Amino acid sequence: MPESHDNLRLEIGHVLFIDIVGYSKLLTEEQKERLGQLTSIVLGTAQVRDSSDEQLVRLPTGDGMALVFRRSAEEPARCALEIAEALQKHPELPVRMGIHSGPVSEMTGQRAPIRTFPFLDGFKVRSWFRVYSHVSQPDSHLCSFRLAVAATNARRGG
Repeated sequence: MPESHDNLRLEIGHVLFIDIVGYSKLLTEEQKERLGQLTSIVLGTAQVRDSSDEQLVRLPTGDGMALVFRRSAEEPARCALEIAEALQKHPELPVRMGIHSGPVSEMTGQRAPIRTFPFLDGFKVRSWFRVYSHVSQPDSHLCSFRLAVAATNARRGG
């Protein structure tokens, strides 16, 4: 039975998109190795390690992942900086990272395309990902204006 729009709960998600550049051109074993390296680096960051399942949603994307932070617009930026620092030791692992904040809704049950993970949906987040994946270059880090404003306001206490 479809979920009613009246039951949809929107919240602001602060999303860090990460993907491996050239992933589809790698051999299967190389893909597994690189994705394993990236996953280890991401799981080793303080923001991911110290967050509960309620504070952070981790979504695999095939050639990377999306991390949806629910507490602060600064968290994905700090996480991206920590990842970028760790990647300096791994020149064989070129990645793109993009950060955006926008309304998301968690879907479960029949509406969730991946049943083992919560699925977050939001038009602005999908739009941002499309832009990010077309304009960003290897080793680039993009931040949406909305996220920059939210992080600035959080620092000012407003």
